[in-house]
Amino acid sequence: MKKEDVFSLEELYFICSVIGAGNLYGLPDLSMFTMIKQEAAHKATQQMQAKGLLDKNGKLTPIGGYILNAFKQYHESKTYLVVNGDFIGFNNEQELIILSSPDQVGIQMEITTKEAYFRKLYQNVRLIRREAEEEEQTFLKKLVPRSERAALNQLPLEGGLLLKKVRQPTEETWFIKRHEGKLYGYQGSRVYQLSQYWLIKWLLDELNIPISKEEVRQQ
Repeated sequence: MKKEDVFSLEELYFICSVIGAGNLYGLPDLSMFTMIKQEAAHKATQQMQAKGLLDKNGKLTPIGGYILNAFKQYHESKTYLVVNGDFIGFNNEQELIILSSPDQVGIQMEITTKEAYFRKLYQNVRLIRREAEEEEQTFLKKLVPRSERAALNQLPLEGGLLLKKVRQPTEETWFIKRHEGKLYGYQGSRVYQLSQYWLIKWLLDELNIPISKEEVRQQ
């Protein structure tokens, strides 16, 4: 992570004001800075000059223009995905713009290809690289009977995977957990047993990556 990729809330407030956005999806509420506009703008200007995004006269540099355009494209994305702490907007057919706060200090922006992001998830998220059990070849998802849900609802949240798709006015949210070798998906009050193929298919479909099951196994 480079310092040029991490932005303070003051910088983000400044960027939002320039691109005409009240806020950006996934960010903390920036409205608190409306009471201290001048102070926030002054601090943001200093920080962005230190990064080379603004010149000494406060004008955008070429890299600064590139960064602002990326934030504008993120703001204008028609669809957002959330994968745990990653907030994902769509730049074009090949690229993603990802906002995250991996160390709780500022907001990191990353521009990457869809394929590179999927490979990163596959390598780093245990639930995604999990080996499917043999029975999972016979189904994608199936509703867990009501009599079994209470026990599953008591499972700890640690190690789970949050997936969300937002395309106004609709929103789809899943929380994925593993228990006794099986994969479960929570959606509202419903609990499903999921196959690994469902999980991989959901990610590939929502990232719009055409890839075969054999290619997934080779990641």
